[in-house]
Amino acid sequence: MRAAGPDSSSFLRRVWRATISAEQDNLGVGLALFYNTQLFLICFCFLILMASVTIRIHEAQGSNTLFSGGDEHGGCSMSGARMEEMLAFVVAGQTRYAVMSQYVCMVLWPASVLLSWAFHWYQKQSVRKYDNEHQTAEDYTVMLTDLPKDMMSERRLKEVLEKELVCLHGEIHGVSICYDMKHISTESQERLESMLERIVEWDDLRNEWCPGHLGTPEDELAASMEEDARIFEEMLQNELRGSGRAYVVFKMQQSLVKVLKERRGILQSAFQAQTDEKEASPMKSTAHSPIFDVVKLVHTNDAPEGLLYNRMWMTPQEESATNHEMPRRLFLYVAAYGVVAQLFYSSMILPYQDNFVEGGEDAAAVKIVGKVVLLFNVAIQTAVMIEVADCGFVRVIRIDQVTFIWNTILLLLSIGYGIFQQCWRAGMRFVLVAPELADEQAWWEWRRLTFQSVQTESMVGANLAGVLTEQILMLYILGEVGNVLAPVLFNWAALRAIFVINIGGSHDSFAQRTLRRMLPKFQSPETVTPREAERAQILAPFLLWMEYSYVVVFPSMALCTFYIASDKNLNICAWLFGFSLIFYMWQRYVMLWLYGKTSYDSDDTYKVFIVMWGVVLSQIPSAAAWWSYRVGEITEAPFAFILMAMTFSLSLLIYEAGLLFIDSCFWENDIEMDDMDEDPGYVAVMDQTGASWWNVNPIYVLKQRYCPDLPGFELHGRDVQCWPSYVASKGFFEIGKEFRHRAKNFDTEQKSA
Repeated sequence: MRAAGPDSSSFLRRVWRATISAEQDNLGVGLALFYNTQLFLICFCFLILMASVTIRIHEAQGSNTLFSGGDEHGGCSMSGARMEEMLAFVVAGQTRYAVMSQYVCMVLWPASVLLSWAFHWYQKQSVRKYDNEHQTAEDYTVMLTDLPKDMMSERRLKEVLEKELVCLHGEIHGVSICYDMKHISTESQERLESMLERIVEWDDLRNEWCPGHLGTPEDELAASMEEDARIFEEMLQNELRGSGRAYVVFKMQQSLVKVLKERRGILQSAFQAQTDEKEASPMKSTAHSPIFDVVKLVHTNDAPEGLLYNRMWMTPQEESATNHEMPRRLFLYVAAYGVVAQLFYSSMILPYQDNFVEGGEDAAAVKIVGKVVLLFNVAIQTAVMIEVADCGFVRVIRIDQVTFIWNTILLLLSIGYGIFQQCWRAGMRFVLVAPELADEQAWWEWRRLTFQSVQTESMVGANLAGVLTEQILMLYILGEVGNVLAPVLFNWAALRAIFVINIGGSHDSFAQRTLRRMLPKFQSPETVTPREAERAQILAPFLLWMEYSYVVVFPSMALCTFYIASDKNLNICAWLFGFSLIFYMWQRYVMLWLYGKTSYDSDDTYKVFIVMWGVVLSQIPSAAAWWSYRVGEITEAPFAFILMAMTFSLSLLIYEAGLLFIDSCFWENDIEMDDMDEDPGYVAVMDQTGASWWNVNPIYVLKQRYCPDLPGFELHGRDVQCWPSYVASKGFFEIGKEFRHRAKNFDTEQKSA
């Protein structure tokens, strides 16, 4: 953040505009939808809080009276009449609680579903409004698939397309070829990454964003870049190939709509080398020129900053192997958590539960081991994030969606397992009505254990409240600290220990080698460049998938209290409501100020969330079916569980059907133009966003810098604008760092002009 200067009021005004402003235009559609989702979470939490208040108002205080009465009268000193009175009071109180919970759940579910549908309708309207008011790169882009892999010249590819698409001559802005960086050697991948780093460092020096004395000496850097140019030409000619895909960018939206309505592909023979075309005979047999081999034109809604170009593309065999292997590995993480949690409960909780040792769970060892299990849960989340990120997905949003789904499933299973262990106790009785008098032994057993079961259920409610409160607080805090602040703080301390304090006395010492392994890669063990220090201390990207996971998991945890008779459900719902308020304030007014718009913006993560949200809502009618079993309306446990499963599934289907209906009301043809006053054109969109199909493509940036006119690999000419108008150097674009491409005195020059 820039210094405020002598006038502190101007600083406060900047902070106010940057954080409190209600304008959503600068947030992007993804962040705007997420902040709306947080407001929706506040409304939902308030709704279940009111449901808990309703139950609390009508609940009987039988268990509390029982415990206090036992203390006052000495437990067994009660008379028989008093015991009968207390028994009737407790049973009546629990029955009233069960009936009221059943009614509340039957009202809460339709109210929650209607609220969710109304929210989704509002979100779809927001997306439509944003799309009509903002044009993005995907509105001007189509993808070519099955392109010959030896096609590596953007200039020639554009010429072929203009020749084949005669109706669009002069309307194609340019093309961007995706190169196969995934299947080259690891050494070559690291070399390409180093080349890009040197280009970024050189541009920082030229644009005066980094003092010369802090980085690599300019002469040494220039010599390294000359060597990079030679090596890169060799890699282009000998190792690099196209991935078979490219993106065609049109100048105006109407050109894209026109080509998609008229064409779906181009014969592959049109993309063969010109020498092959000269040698080819017009009477050549169709057996040697398959007419069904075409390069397809597909509108994929891809954005240039939403792709990982170093992973293009997986072969069908690799994609199939990934789709089969990833679920197995992720389920292993769930199983690992289950083993650790089961060992914890078996050794630290179960003995106290079986013997009814009151207060045994408050032992320090139990609390410590509980924290260890929680940390293990956070560690598995991190492992899931790394696992999905390394699966080879090309689209950033695909990584976010898969990570959100698996992380949410992991949290629901692991926390649900812990809640189950808390509730499944010796002495816990789920049926509240007495057996028939004909079964005298069962009837007397029910009377004898009534007080004990009520006390056990009360203890379960208290422990469950403690577990859920701890999970809500600790899981979120550990997630934020562990994924955002901890890496930055550790890297800062490690850099100072190695390069300032010189811990161990030498870069060959065990301490420095250990710390260096935990840091991002450095070119030299003795020095660190400004670029390397920046990469080591930069904040992690804003992880929308993690925030959406919390929106699903925490309400699901709170709704578990609607399955037991306890006076603690109000406390948990109040905690959740308070957390939702703090959650919104923290993300909207603190994290946005720290991050800004530094992550790829899309509404696709919200689409997955709103579908997953149905799992949370379906817990409510299942609770109503559960209370029907507890009050004796369903007499057989297997039928009760079958009814709960059917209720859950039917509720989920009703909710999802409503979402599909809402989506159908907002369905728009992808090949229709946006409802806008005037098409600004792709160049204006590129100038506004800063990202283009060429400045985020690593190979194109390297070709532009080192060999723009290499035969067979020619780039676009000067007539094609591939970088925004304001750039001072044609460098590599990174989201959130648009300023690097401007000269340091750019703003001053603009004001002077």
